[in-house]
Amino acid sequence: MKGYLYNVTISGDRSCSDDLLYYVEHRLFPAWSEREGWSAAKLLRIPTPVEDGVSVALQFELASPALLEGFELIEDPLVTRVLELYGERVGFFPTLMEIIGR
Repeated sequence: MKGYLYNVTISGDRSCSDDLLYYVEHRLFPAWSEREGWSAAKLLRIPTPVEDGVSVALQFELASPALLEGFELIEDPLVTRVLELYGERVGFFPTLMEIIGR
């Protein structure tokens, strides 16, 4: 079984980058890492040539896309909190990928 990789890229502008990075590292990532069936958790910083803000990716391996049923990114309370605080200064970009080789 090859599985799936669920990636959520989060980008924030310079005005909120330190707070956003702290929140993702200490609140969002640990909470999502505890979700049943979400394994091999990774938190990655995406380097950019000019530091206009921060971009990070959260990645989790899933045995099946069915593990995302009932999970709505935009309705997650931790995501909602970030959007309430920072609005359009932060973007969340989810991608589900099928692992076809290792």
